Amino acid sequence: MTIRGLISTLSQQEDLNFLLTNRIPRAALTRFVGWFSKIEHPLIRDLSIACWRLFSDLDLSEARKTSFTSLHDCFTRELRPGLRPPDPDTSIVVSPSDGIIGAFGAIADTELFQIKGAPYSLLDLLGDPALVAAHRNGRFITLRLTSSMYHRFHAPHDCRIEQVTFISGDTWNVNPIALKRIEKLFCKNERAVIRTRLQSGEPWCRSRPSWLRVSGCIFSISCSMPQAAGQPSFLAIPESIRVMNSGGSSTDRPSSCWRRIISSFATTSWNPRGFWPVSP
Repeated sequence: MTIRGLISTLSQQEDLNFLLTNRIPRAALTRFVGWFSKIEHPLIRDLSIACWRLFSDLDLSEARKTSFTSLHDCFTRELRPGLRPPDPDTSIVVSPSDGIIGAFGAIADTELFQIKGAPYSLLDLLGDPALVAAHRNGRFITLRLTSSMYHRFHAPHDCRIEQVTFISGDTWNVNPIALKRIEKLFCKNERAVIRTRLQSGEPWCRSRPSWLRVSGCIFSISCSMPQAAGQPSFLAIPESIRVMNSGGSSTDRPSSCWRRIISSFATTSWNPRGFWPVSP
């Protein structure tokens, strides 16, 4: 058996997997990984990426460039032009990222599920009664990115960002093993809640929880918009970002100086996986 095969076998043992990915000093490890990943040294970069390959099915064939300055540079890599084309149907809201569909369906009043038999409420997730009311009896989808996937996030449609709220919290792993063991995990992790309105006027909201932030941030990414019917697309962002701490208080900070949410805009390509219609 190869080393990678042995690691894969051991990772399937739930108790061991949960121990190694959650029963650790999560906050401290998050800060360390964020710092370590940015070290621009050829030996550290090569060893880090080689180790990453042992624990995942990392495939860099879609990457725009083949040479990286650091683990962080590799993790936040761009795609080659032409990949992930958007659906041309303007009634479709596309997936904002690569990912595995973990759960989807109708929101029962304000209740949804992280896995079967494990409900949580919109209020616990979003922390805003007005936002809960806007999405009551709506629809939801949960996408999970594995570490090897393309890790940039994109706008799902022509839209206007009305508010971005950062909610402080923990950094539990979000793999299926943890989801079975940690009640309301998505509501406990730190997350960015992005409140948007589609060009059609319908509300759309995205909550982005985090685990170990190799990139050192929530959205150290570029955003791009799919072009509908050959027309220029747009993404409007707010002037400030609301930061909410675990005690419930909040402060507003200028979006121009808060790099945790949106760092830049680009014309990179799109991921059509997990298309979700605007209307049921």
